[in-house]
Amino acid sequence: MEQPSEASPTIDTPSRATVLVGVTSPEEARSLVPVASRAAADRDARLVVAHVRAEDDEDGGNGDDPEGGGGTARMEHADTTDAVAQEYALAGVEVEVTHRWGRPDIEFEGLARQMDAALLILPWHDEPDPDAGTADERAALRSTARYARRLFLDPPCEAWLVLGGLAGRDVKSLLVVPSEREPSPRALEAARALLGDGARLDVLDVHERAGGEPSDGLRERLDDILGPGSYEVTTVASKSRERAMIEQVEEHPYDVLVMDVPVEGVVPGLLSPHLPEDLAERLDGQPLVVVNGPQRRAVVRVRRLLDRIYLWLGTLDARQRVDVYTDLRRQSRADREFLALTVLATAIAALGLLLDSAAVIIGAMLVAPFMAPTVALGLAVVYGDVRFIRLALVAMLKGTLVGFGVGLMVGVLLPPTGLSDELVARTDPSGLDLMVALLSGAAGAYAFGRRELSAALPGVAIAASLVPPLAASAITLGAGEWAQGLRALVLYLMNLVAIAGASAVIFLWFGFRPEVQRFGRVRSFLSGLVMIGALLSLVLAAVVVLGNQDRVAAQRERAVETVIEAWLPAATDLQDFAVTEVDGAIEVALTVASRQGLQERAAGDLAQALAAEFGRPVRVALEVHPVFGAAASPTPEP
Repeated sequence: MEQPSEASPTIDTPSRATVLVGVTSPEEARSLVPVASRAAADRDARLVVAHVRAEDDEDGGNGDDPEGGGGTARMEHADTTDAVAQEYALAGVEVEVTHRWGRPDIEFEGLARQMDAALLILPWHDEPDPDAGTADERAALRSTARYARRLFLDPPCEAWLVLGGLAGRDVKSLLVVPSEREPSPRALEAARALLGDGARLDVLDVHERAGGEPSDGLRERLDDILGPGSYEVTTVASKSRERAMIEQVEEHPYDVLVMDVPVEGVVPGLLSPHLPEDLAERLDGQPLVVVNGPQRRAVVRVRRLLDRIYLWLGTLDARQRVDVYTDLRRQSRADREFLALTVLATAIAALGLLLDSAAVIIGAMLVAPFMAPTVALGLAVVYGDVRFIRLALVAMLKGTLVGFGVGLMVGVLLPPTGLSDELVARTDPSGLDLMVALLSGAAGAYAFGRRELSAALPGVAIAASLVPPLAASAITLGAGEWAQGLRALVLYLMNLVAIAGASAVIFLWFGFRPEVQRFGRVRSFLSGLVMIGALLSLVLAAVVVLGNQDRVAAQRERAVETVIEAWLPAATDLQDFAVTEVDGAIEVALTVASRQGLQERAAGDLAQALAAEFGRPVRVALEVHPVFGAAASPTPEP
């Protein structure tokens, strides 16, 4: 961690507690001192204002000598803040001022640790107006805001982030808003410190449904910190705490609002605090005090590591997320175009399977519209948007039913004379197919999120392979091959669920997440993840069972082949064999080519050898193709 600048004077740790106010301009000091003075009085602490100017400020210089380069700016820097301190001294507020030159967050944190500050108060910095000032000025404002917010979210002591100021007003009404289920003791103590004599203190208690009552634990906490009878609990029913707060503020123009820093409860962030940006933008002049405290070191280290990874991988800004959401929602409707493409793609895939043509099947994958609603389901789950989830599921269900019907019709009109290699390939799901589906879903979500990568979507559609197993299932079931048809259907369902699940992970990475302040969204998000996880577990279990059956069958075939090779008489070659299991008995059908006739007892000898090997009844069907040899010489002419 960087230390305070060497030019900064040394400050001894005082015997009294310290409330430290970090500012970068005299205007911020004027705004924050009235708030900070109340906190200092409540804690019987001294009030220190740290005025820091960035090292790269204009005319700042790097020296500490007032006569050297940058000395004039440093003297002006000190004089302006000293004038603010004198203003408040005349009003009876004792303020100490220290002047620093360096990066604000480093200087503020260094001073807070050096003074062992009990409270650090920082101003809320809005993002600069794109049309205000020069590009350098906007960059400086953006940098200051980023440094202050980073320090507030990981402070060395209790910290307040203050939007607006009291401007000399008395606090006659104050609203405490819980960012979680109940306000923390830290927020209640901040409210008590800011409250004026005879003022009204309301604590907002938000429930999802009407008729909710404050918990006994909340009442006890309020009595312990605020005192019995010094507060009122306002219980409201609302879908989100943010909406409840806005409605309450519109109905009662409170002088100050106090809330804990919200906690981001959905990955990424891992319960990391974040700023209520949307809420702050909707306030109409009411000062907002957001309260935070130091985090556990281990949690901070892990979160910083994950944040670095997350930022390195890249994310989407708010506008890009809106564009992705809009595009996927539009493409996930089961409209006429969607159903028409489904009919055409399934028909092409079915014909390609019957023709055993990989090229035709690839063409069907490119035509199929299934990728968009499947990826959209992952996004809808991440958002916790029930309507969007329903929209994507309806599109997938309609597409599945229409596609299955088309495949069944093709299979009936053009019944297969046998299972082609392409058909067989779609009736043998495995763990490798699951990995392909997961990676395809991740690639598809990434391509939809990065709109400049839309050219990659056709390749993703080929890898995803949704329509061919659906068509294979319909054809084989229509031909009476029930086992093969169910296997193809398992492959289709596995691909759907894996693509949706992988898409959800990528969209979380991109910054999509449910609004944690809206109760229903988080519940829908969790329910959707459970649904995807349960379906994925079911299809994975089916794949494991089928794979185990295939492995047992392969082992049995190898054992049968070993016994047959040991049994083969001289001058006899094995041409083909098949092993099946019927009613607990093993049936072996084999074809051999023999240059000497085989007696009927040869089949009995083989059956006996196989029964001894497996310890089960065995039936053998032996087909012998005789091989005749002849030799001739040309007859000499007379």
